[in-house]
Amino acid sequence: MYRRRQKWLLLGLCAYCGGTKEDARKYCCHNCTSRQTESARTKRNKRKNLGLCCRCDCEAIGNVKYCMKHWVEAVCHKYFGRTINCDIATQKLIQQNFKCYYSGLKLTPGVNASADHKWPKIRYPKRKADVSNMVWCDIHINYMKRDLTEYEFINMCKTIVNFQRRKK
Repeated sequence: MYRRRQKWLLLGLCAYCGGTKEDARKYCCHNCTSRQTESARTKRNKRKNLGLCCRCDCEAIGNVKYCMKHWVEAVCHKYFGRTINCDIATQKLIQQNFKCYYSGLKLTPGVNASADHKWPKIRYPKRKADVSNMVWCDIHINYMKRDLTEYEFINMCKTIVNFQRRKK
């Protein structure tokens, strides 16, 4: 089987069925690619329906389709690209005792936990992948903070609190 596939590849044919490939750079033909995609989709949906991570057979967490490991990977990829070490990100969450860095609210991965850049990546692009710039916070706090630095955000919160006290 292996030798047959090797021969097909050398001849520029599909590695699975020996058929003609539309693109010589690809490993298999369109039909085999479609079949593999559908098979993977079916497998992911089956895992999801069983409450399992869509990438492995571990139990999914919170309101997401991932286990803890793959959820952290997805968050790191979304916020930091592939440049940040996911093990370090997980360790930071544990070091923070699953509490929001800014408010102390309890964080539940897959529910309200969100990764944040203390120094916003839009204003400080060189710090985007800096692990020391990453903290975990409540997703609503993160929405409020947006592109503010930690100092600017805390001062804004103080201004709001002081205004509300004077209002009463």
